[in-house]
Amino acid sequence: MTAFKNTFFLMAILFGFSFSQQNEKLKLMVGLLNPDEDVQLASAKAMVQSGDLEYAAAMIDVLYFKKLSADSRDELERLTHKKIGNNWPKWMEWLGQQPIENSVDYKNFKRFLFSKIDPQFSSFLNPRFPSYIRWDEIVWGGAVKDGIPSLDNPLMIKSDAADYIEGDEPVLAWQ
Repeated sequence: MTAFKNTFFLMAILFGFSFSQQNEKLKLMVGLLNPDEDVQLASAKAMVQSGDLEYAAAMIDVLYFKKLSADSRDELERLTHKKIGNNWPKWMEWLGQQPIENSVDYKNFKRFLFSKIDPQFSSFLNPRFPSYIRWDEIVWGGAVKDGIPSLDNPLMIKSDAADYIEGDEPVLAWQ
């Protein structure tokens, strides 16, 4: 339980959270990140007990990173009444069809989760900034900020020299 408390206190310091009743939702979401499967399961069970589908978004986020225990995944299936298993793309498809409005607590959870990958994510995943997309649809693409080098001075070849390209493959060309 100490690791969970330390994680939440770290979030409070980094993001300025207050320890009020309204953060109970955030505490449960952060509990999913705890390496202690008993703590994670206790959080998942409390989420199911609440019946709030927004918790499914946090559980699916953790599933993406392969950190959701089998027991907690079973709780996700109880919450949603769906048997999808560990099929993350199917979970995302299901989630996108739900009329869920992301709370500030969920946005802070997502911000914290992504900042563990790259601290710079917290600068642009900020719940105070206006957003026109659902935060539960934001997915880590596999690279840290500025982790993909720009394509400067790419090697150019003439089209007839590209014998490795099939005739029906799309290409980008300009004159």
